[in-house]
Order: sequence, then structure tokens, then C-alpha cells
Amino acid sequence: LNKDFQIAPNVTLKYLPQKNRSLLFNYRNWASMPSVYNLVEVASGTNPLYVHIGNPNLKPVLVHNLNLTYNFSDLKTQSSLTIDATGRFEQGKISDMATYDPESGSRVTRPENVDGNWRANLSVVYNKTFNDSRWSLSNHLNGEFQNNMSYLYDSKLKEAQLNHSSRFMVKERFDGYFRNSWLESDLTLRVDYTNEKSELRPDMNQEPTNFSAGLSNTFTLPWKMRLNIEYIYMLQRGWSYEELNRDYHIINASIAQPILKNKATIKLEAEDALGQLINLTRNFGAQSRSVVTYNGIDRYLMLRFIYRFTVK
Repeated sequence: LNKDFQIAPNVTLKYLPQKNRSLLFNYRNWASMPSVYNLVEVASGTNPLYVHIGNPNLKPVLVHNLNLTYNFSDLKTQSSLTIDATGRFEQGKISDMATYDPESGSRVTRPENVDGNWRANLSVVYNKTFNDSRWSLSNHLNGEFQNNMSYLYDSKLKEAQLNHSSRFMVKERFDGYFRNSWLESDLTLRVDYTNEKSELRPDMNQEPTNFSAGLSNTFTLPWKMRLNIEYIYMLQRGWSYEELNRDYHIINASIAQPILKNKATIKLEAEDALGQLINLTRNFGAQSRSVVTYNGIDRYLMLRFIYRFTVK
């Protein structure tokens, strides 16, 4: 790829075989230039234990993004289907190659272009409403595969090596709805499966599986009062961190009353009444895997006053 001349095509094709069907294809390509910090071959001296040296031979990162979307809807059967497939390929992704000096304990990193980073996603969404309109269902299926290449330092060989890691995820969610004049009910079932593998760091391998089932009921009471009660059961297994392999029982509830001729609402809500939730974020790549917990207020009782202004 010439640094002085780049072509970034963007192609979109749309096919409409019928009024209620469509097929859309999009291909987009763009280049991301390395930063000056990564190009200048000068050692940074802010921290003697962590030294960064730029690489003037770095090439731009070339990104290819493909998307294919199929849509179908039928008013007679009150159903719809959406299938979305996406692929992203990165040529020459920049990765830091690290070396260590055992005498001084300093770590020297130098950016290098690495090929082999790509990911693919597939999403299938189906919605159906039955004839009497009281019953409906929704199903969401998502799948993703990531292929990551990055440098890792091997303390035995005293050199950096390319590490291959992969991540495969499947998420399935089903929602069943029932509605009438005084009740809105939502049944949710969800299963998440993940398979994470690292070639040079097999200790990072894991296959966590999460299952959850929840039921939410909203009752319409006299004077337009609305009462919501929600219960969610969650089960987590297969995590490398044993404290995450546990069961959760989550209860949420709220009651709301319109006042002032429906211009305002008083609402009392309780979230996570049993104090079961844990705040965490997960990251997985060719260099590391992390699970970070952080403080958060998930269990609370709140009284709200909501007023709706009308602007003419």
C-alpha cells in the first residue's frame, strides 16, 4: 500500500425481489495511518522502566468491512425476519512487540504490522404477532467469531512471539409476550456461550456459559395505577474465576400513579432487592484477558416525580 496514494472504495447494492423482501450488500474499505508517536524512531524517556521506540517502516492499517442484510416482513401473518452478516478484516494491524532487559528490568516496545486479525458476525431476528394480538414472540440469535494475532514476550526464549487467540460466542434470546386490558407479561429466556482460546497462553482458555430466565408482569390497577414485578434467575458456569460461577436471584418492582390529570407521575421503584448483582467488564485479546469489577449502586429504593411539559 502506497502511503501517498490510497483508494477507499464504498460499494452498496440493493435488491428488491418483492415489496416485502430486500437484500442489501455493502463493502467499505479504508486505511488508518500510524500515529506520529509510533513512527518516530526515538526512545521515550518519561519512564526508564517502560521505553517506547517508534518504527518508521510502519504501513497503514487497511480495513475491509463487508455487510449483507436480508429483510422480510408480512403484514398478513404479522411476522418479520432480519438476517445480518458482517465481516471485518484488518491488514497490517499495529501490535507492540516487547523485549525485556533482565539487568535493568526495563521493558522496550516497538510497534509492528501484523496480519491475521478478523472477525465475523451473524444476527438473526424473528418477530411474530398472533391473530388476536394478545400473544407475540421475538427471537434473537447472535453469533460472533474473532481471530486475533499479537506479539507476546516469551520469558523462556527471551524474545517476542506471535500469539494466535480466538473467541467464539453464541447468544440466544427468546421473548414471549401476553397483553390484555389489565396485564402485560413478558417471559425471557437467554443462553450465552463463549469459547476463548490462546495458543501461547493456554491458562487463558475458558468456556463460560450463562443462562437466565425472567418473568416480568405489569398490572393496570384502578385509577390508572401500574404495578410491575420482575423476577430473573441467572446461572453462570465455566468461568476461570470461581467467584463468578454462581447463581443469581434478582427481584425488581415498581408502582406508578398518574396525577394532575396525567401530566405528572409519582413512581416508587426498588431495584435488585436481594443485592445479587455484580458490576464487571470483560476483555479478551491476543495479549491478555481481564475481568474487572467496579463499584456501583445496583440495589436501591427510589421515589420519583415525573412531570410532562407540553410545548406548543
